Amino acid sequence: MAYVYRHIRLDKNEVFYIGIGNDSKGKYSRANNIKGRSPIWKNITKKTTHIVEIIEDDITWEEACSKEKWWIKFYGRKNINEGTLCNLTNGGEGIIGLVRTEEHRKKQSDAAKNRPPMSQEIKDKISRTVSLVQTGIPCSPEKAAKISKSLMGHKINLGRPCSQESAKKISDAQKGKSKTPEHLEKLRKAAKTRKRTKRGKMIQLICPFCSKKGGNNSMKRYHFDNCKLKK
Repeated sequence: MAYVYRHIRLDKNEVFYIGIGNDSKGKYSRANNIKGRSPIWKNITKKTTHIVEIIEDDITWEEACSKEKWWIKFYGRKNINEGTLCNLTNGGEGIIGLVRTEEHRKKQSDAAKNRPPMSQEIKDKISRTVSLVQTGIPCSPEKAAKISKSLMGHKINLGRPCSQESAKKISDAQKGKSKTPEHLEKLRKAAKTRKRTKRGKMIQLICPFCSKKGGNNSMKRYHFDNCKLKK
């Protein structure tokens, strides 16, 4: 089954990329993969660390393409001055079923053969990035303290407090965002089914009305049918 994911940069606490994947057995390899990204995406991840969130899961590839387009429109593309995303298209294209010509395959092969070996510095940076993106990979106490400090005072849908200015921006961003009943029903069904990643991290629930994310008990108590923004 397919899924939709988003990348959040921690320096600005904002979503900067929306993507889709079609991995088997809940591996979410495309969502966590740092290869095959655009130069803009790479420039952002050079400046700051980022986290990965699965926002739509257990859907067909056609649904994933459709939802990717919806989420890209929701956050807006940066290159056309509509939002924060570094996506270069409106989404929905995908690469499954793409047939490459022999000429294209040869160009890719030649480029791979002529590619210079990766330096140790780059390998170390990739290793540090992966340790932050994927769960279950240990990091040093200094790195853990740095991550913890960067998260203090921010709200990344994890229940942490944020400033009144940030809260107002979030509230203003949500105003006027309407969803069809069919879309809301699909979001509710997707949110009620929790999945675990390969490394055991629980995918938290997302309220379809206010986009709040959290654990199972608190979310069902204060959100979904009990959400203040449901009306």
